[in-house]
Amino acid sequence: MGQVNGNERPSGSTPLHLAARNGHKGVVLKLLSSGANVNQKDIKFGETPLQAAARNGHHDIVQILVNTGAHRL
Repeated sequence: MGQVNGNERPSGSTPLHLAARNGHKGVVLKLLSSGANVNQKDIKFGETPLQAAARNGHHDIVQILVNTGAHRL
């Protein structure tokens, strides 16, 4: 699968950030099962995948991330 925590984008967003931000539940689950860091912040905004999902109204993904240990702040 490559690097699940890699942030080669200028924003520093990881694949988990992108999947959470865009509501891709299956991708989020796959990344988490592959060891993605649920609390990694992106470089541009200091946003975690949890914050990205919440900001975009993806409540099911928010719940998954919280249940997986994402910090709520």
